[in-house]
Amino acid sequence: MEEDRMVDIKSLWEKTASEETIVLDTRIMTEYANAHIPGSLIAPYHRYGWGKSVADYLREEQREMAIVASNDAIASAAKEELKKNGINVSFVISDALEKWKKENLPVASVSNIDVENLYEKLEEFQVIDVREPYEWRSGVIPSALKIPMGELVNKLGELPKNKKYAVICATGSRSQSASIFMADNGFNAVNVIGGMSRWLSLSLPVDLQ
Repeated sequence: MEEDRMVDIKSLWEKTASEETIVLDTRIMTEYANAHIPGSLIAPYHRYGWGKSVADYLREEQREMAIVASNDAIASAAKEELKKNGINVSFVISDALEKWKKENLPVASVSNIDVENLYEKLEEFQVIDVREPYEWRSGVIPSALKIPMGELVNKLGELPKNKKYAVICATGSRSQSASIFMADNGFNAVNVIGGMSRWLSLSLPVDLQ
């Protein structure tokens, strides 16, 4: 796209890091988790109602907007949808961050670990259970930190960054968002797929609350 040739991506990173620009990533969650611009928002593009829902969410946003897409077609469609809904896009990256990576600009990523592997390597991780307190009654992995999802942002300052964290919830959905948030803030975090539902189904050790 023409915008890609015009964008100085190093300048874009400076604007993003200083919060002058907000980055909207239109790729699917797995691609976003594999590599994304730290602090960017995820809103996977789809044909029906995407522009309106994103615009409603960002209605009060005054910063410049940049979008990341997997290819030119999605980038063009997403940009047009946003324009129709009153949001102008100033920057476009339509190559799934390939140029960004080549410039060695910051990229955050989160990998997954399944329950079986976590159990085998449990001594390597500090587990964080982001479920709600009532969910802990069914059992918590021994030595896990219990931090509800909504409290994680206020607890980050208490967590050392020299540890590896395995973030778990009931099934792996909330923990994916939480692990991405931690990665964006400089933590080495993995998402536990299958979550405590899988852990309990395997009758693995738990502390009962």
